[in-house]
Amino acid sequence: MKLYSVIPRILQFVAWWPTYFWFTVFYGFSAEGKENLRGLKSAIFACNHSNELDTIMLTAAVTPFSRFAPMFYVSRERSFYQDEKFGWRRYIYGETFFAMWGAFKAYAGLKDYEKTLRNHIKLLEDGYSLCIFPEGRMTKDGNLQEGHGGVAFLSHRTEVPIVPVRIKGTYRFSFTPLFGGKQKVTVVFGKPLPLSVEKEFSVEKAKQEAQEVMSRIAAL
Repeated sequence: MKLYSVIPRILQFVAWWPTYFWFTVFYGFSAEGKENLRGLKSAIFACNHSNELDTIMLTAAVTPFSRFAPMFYVSRERSFYQDEKFGWRRYIYGETFFAMWGAFKAYAGLKDYEKTLRNHIKLLEDGYSLCIFPEGRMTKDGNLQEGHGGVAFLSHRTEVPIVPVRIKGTYRFSFTPLFGGKQKVTVVFGKPLPLSVEKEFSVEKAKQEAQEVMSRIAAL
């Protein structure tokens, strides 16, 4: 076990108990399609992104006892979270806080997947699993957006399969219907996408495969 995985493993383990209990009891939380994860040693979990709770929901779905724990994540650089729209959260969001949970930044603007995702290449090469939101940001209207090519590049570069994941019920999530039982949260795992066998992997190819990933997520 790598040293940088210790704190995320502990925090995700501790957080899982109250999270799983709370959402299972009050929101009918469930995970579907976990049979699609059989035989995988690690995976790139490509998820839709509707709410900041999505990372917690995925962690709760795979559980801290599985071979996919601790789960690691792709986040934006600290400056991205300094926008006033994040409110008080902009004072704590960023590299240190996120890294403790297991999120490592992508280096935006380099126009080079190898450099942009160097942290995540290392994580996957070390045998860990990774969650990535191919859309790059949370949806504003609840609809899926186009995916960025980074998710396909990571799979091609590290030979780790992509598992499409649909997280349902977190868009415009509210704690108001706590005892009403009307709002359900479900994490659905799809079948892993086949690994690319092409030696040459262009930016255009990565973008094409990213759209296929989004199509698989939409179908769940």
